[in-house]
Amino acid sequence: MNLTETLNFLTDFNNITVVITLTGIILAVGLIISTLELMALKTQMGNNGLYSWYIWREIKFRKKPRLKKGLSFLFEPLGLTIAMLFRLGLLLYFIYQLATGSGLVLWVVILLFLTQLYYHFRLPVGKDGSDQMSSIVLLCLLIIALFPDNKVIVAASLLFIAYQSIVSYLTAGVAKLISKTWRSGTIVFGIFNTKTYGSRHVVQFLKDKPKLIKVLNHSTFIFEVLFFLVLFIPPPYNIFALIIPVTFHFFCAGIMGLNSFVFAFIATYPAVLFVSNGFQKVVSRFIENMQL
Repeated sequence: MNLTETLNFLTDFNNITVVITLTGIILAVGLIISTLELMALKTQMGNNGLYSWYIWREIKFRKKPRLKKGLSFLFEPLGLTIAMLFRLGLLLYFIYQLATGSGLVLWVVILLFLTQLYYHFRLPVGKDGSDQMSSIVLLCLLIIALFPDNKVIVAASLLFIAYQSIVSYLTAGVAKLISKTWRSGTIVFGIFNTKTYGSRHVVQFLKDKPKLIKVLNHSTFIFEVLFFLVLFIPPPYNIFALIIPVTFHFFCAGIMGLNSFVFAFIATYPAVLFVSNGFQKVVSRFIENMQL
């Protein structure tokens, strides 16, 4: 295929193969980033670190000494490193399989899901919404891989991904909308002014621009509340409607360091567009029948 044909193929969100392929590749890139970030926490994940297995095992297996001892190798620093390297290899192979048109390979998706469970178990605290969304999307891909020829299950899995995405944005937006602090227009600047999620350069730039701060603050929950409207925008314009949330996530990654959020949520967009296109078809058929 030439460039034009390739672009047309990759933007055909009525094609389930395209939707699954893009979802898987985008998700895998995000999982690679989160895996590398975990491996970078070498000191914190060590035996004397904040996330030490010796501390966590006492919480989970205090009354099960044999199990506690038997699992140590899997979750101590060496076992963690081996598991994460194995996970990286799987993710790269997963991307290769999808990119070359081989689709979802069942044993690869199963192993990836098991490494995701391992990741969640080994890192009991410090996770965020992107980890949850990644797990949901990966579970749906596993279900699709288990029943690749069942169109109902495949479509339902994609519908569930889209549902989770829309509900996540709507819930976050409504929570901010009813918050007096968020409506005051100062929360965003406060976040930028923290050590964990902030940036002194951004703070210096914004400190004398109260109107811009308010625009950034209010635009956050406005777009989150209105995200569901993408379902009612006909193709191909629904693709352009996603430019705002994509920009938002990359902005958060650059300023706040929320790197995995970018790919965890953007991985849901092919499913959202698939559902949006399907909804438009239903509406079109309904209008045609009304005219008859």
